[in-house]
Amino acid sequence: MTRSRIFGWLIGGLLAIIGAILLVGGVKLLMLGGSLYYALAGVACLLSGFYVIKGSGKGVVLYSAFLVLTVIWSIVEVGFQFWQLLPRLAGPTFFAQLMALAFL
Repeated sequence: MTRSRIFGWLIGGLLAIIGAILLVGGVKLLMLGGSLYYALAGVACLLSGFYVIKGSGKGVVLYSAFLVLTVIWSIVEVGFQFWQLLPRLAGPTFFAQLMALAFL
């Protein structure tokens, strides 16, 4: 097993775990009348993680779509206020960079 394949497994596994946590929390938030975003983000991260573990490029494509939609959602929610955008975008952007490293 190559080093990049092991890195892909680690990134995919971590992303799947984060996706599961987001999904559970997002469903709880929905039951309280909150935003649908976190449940959808959880599904996207969970599926992306599984695809990355399998070594499929679908994981990168799905995560890229999730990242674009997250940027749009963040701007709609808080506008272009840097300090409010930072916590919404730092984590997803960090994982996008890790995925790029895993698939290069």
